[in-house]
Amino acid sequence: MQLPNTKNYIETIALLFNSGYLEKIGVKYILLESVQRESIRRFSYNNINFDLNTDENIEKLIKSVYDIYNPKKEDQQEIAIINNLNFNAIKYNLKFYLKGYGNNKEYYIEKLNKSLFSTDKGNEIIFHEDDIKNLSFENIRNINHLNQNLNELAKQLKSKKIKLYFMPVVDKYNLYADNIISNKYPRSIFFEELDKLPKDYNFINTKKILAKKLKLKEKDLFLPDDSHWNIKASKIVLDSIILE
Repeated sequence: MQLPNTKNYIETIALLFNSGYLEKIGVKYILLESVQRESIRRFSYNNINFDLNTDENIEKLIKSVYDIYNPKKEDQQEIAIINNLNFNAIKYNLKFYLKGYGNNKEYYIEKLNKSLFSTDKGNEIIFHEDDIKNLSFENIRNINHLNQNLNELAKQLKSKKIKLYFMPVVDKYNLYADNIISNKYPRSIFFEELDKLPKDYNFINTKKILAKKLKLKEKDLFLPDDSHWNIKASKIVLDSIILE
């Protein structure tokens, strides 16, 4: 959730910190999570204002943003027969039918060198075009800039004994890239390069964690027909985290 008058999530955290809100509610840890393919765009900003503050009531500001996405109390929400998820099911299937798969499409399907999904086509992988397109942003400069921004945020939080954790969720293509037969796509350097850099925050390397399971032929770390990881993968990552 990004607060008004902040350019990105880092400034939102800085605003909550500088307003005294994080200290007031007793925050000890902050987990910053992002899908890998959006991490550069979200955190490799120039001119981040780490001193951002506001004269507005911070609780009211948070509630105003919360209410935009949660117009009703959770216990009063009802799921209608006609809802956006039913609409999406029709929309996505039409997109697959009309736009198809492969080069210059929204989704890709490739063969794997072993069965890694519990489906009839367990040796095939489907992944989103953004897994490939956004690799163009993964360069040493941007990764270094992301790391510097997180280090600066971590130093600020550390002054109040708040620890920062950064958990980029590995893209589906990236995790399974070595298992794609005759892989013709570019490779990601995001986790490998970020892992090398000095950090004042705690880096949760989801690719390294899940790749170990994949080498053991663990199936269904991601949903077979979607770009998201599943409960199994998130539990594996969660179990590997040690809060310092």
